[in-house]
Amino acid sequence: MVKKILLSIVVLILAIAGYYIFMFTRKSGGPDGPKQQPLTIKQHSVQFNNSVANVLAAYFEMHAAFVDADSSLAKIACRKMIQLADSINLDELKADTTGIFIADS
Repeated sequence: MVKKILLSIVVLILAIAGYYIFMFTRKSGGPDGPKQQPLTIKQHSVQFNNSVANVLAAYFEMHAAFVDADSSLAKIACRKMIQLADSINLDELKADTTGIFIADS
């Protein structure tokens, strides 16, 4: 009985010591250079925002058709969503990447 109590006390002391060593003796592994500046947020045109809103509305129509298990209405909504997605002017997004993505032209 005494051995079990002593063993549990020793294990508890080792656990506390290990936690202390692990948490408080680590060096910060972060970079030492200057912090990266956050990206600036640019506003898109009203036409672009309306195009994206129309695509989302068509997506929600398609989603509702799938939930209702109406495959013919889902196909119609899918065609409408594809047509609206193809009509979005993506040149505005290519100008807004601020050098993160290199667009292949």
